Amino acid sequence: MDDSQPEDDQRDSRWVPPADNDLIGFPLFIGVAVAVAAIFAAFLLIGPLVGVIVLIAVLVLALAISYRVVTASDPGD
Repeated sequence: MDDSQPEDDQRDSRWVPPADNDLIGFPLFIGVAVAVAAIFAAFLLIGPLVGVIVLIAVLVLALAISYRVVTASDPGD
């Protein structure tokens, strides 16, 4: 009997880390810090119009990533 094969051959190929992982906050913190720094730099160094554009781009990116994370971990699939 080959023990290298998983018992459930039809499981999803996408791996999602468990929700109770202690390290889950670090990528979130780093992402928020980078987003705030980008928005701050765009407003102060380039101008208000570019700052608003960067703000909108960061919000759209955050929504897209949030949607992918939620749909990837949805148990109803």
